[in-house]
Amino acid sequence: MPTISDVDVRRYLDRIEFELPISIDLETLTALQRAHLTAVAFENLDVHAGNRVETGLEWSIPKLLDRDRGGWCFELNGAFSALLRSLGFDVLVLGAAVLLNGPTRVVDHATIEVRLDESWLVDVGFGNSFFLPLALNRPGPQDGGSGEFEFLGSPEGTTMAKLEQGVPVAQYRFKRVAHELTDFVPGSDALHDDDSNH
Repeated sequence: MPTISDVDVRRYLDRIEFELPISIDLETLTALQRAHLTAVAFENLDVHAGNRVETGLEWSIPKLLDRDRGGWCFELNGAFSALLRSLGFDVLVLGAAVLLNGPTRVVDHATIEVRLDESWLVDVGFGNSFFLPLALNRPGPQDGGSGEFEFLGSPEGTTMAKLEQGVPVAQYRFKRVAHELTDFVPGSDALHDDDSNH
């Protein structure tokens, strides 16, 4: 799985205004997720400008660090997963199907699983969503910082749902299978062609 250079790690931490030292624990992971969401915007300006968006680090790292830009899920979660891995976290990039417009099996979102003493879902590329890591193996509602969230199991995978007045509203579904960033090229191209807001 890809990592980034020590120089880019330092530049990335500067970009999100995160101070060393780093510990491989939930407290640090939570602080890194919040710092990233605060400093780096979710945006799809390249899509609306008609520019092709790449999914690899050779695209996303310069965009975030050299051009001081944000991005969408493939860029943000791809870059953030590489930062976490470079810092020493055990990270998987997961493919998800966004369910905001109804049921689908199309993988059109990248999200992150981080394994510590237990496994956590982390996402810095899903617009207005949770900003605290969510425990993947914990039943029932849990605080995501922006509301309550819950994981619902099914034969098709795990659905991450936001609770609205106590009712789970599906956000996206994923299987806990590692993906390479290149696996998201078809999804990125399809979303680009659709001029999507996701």
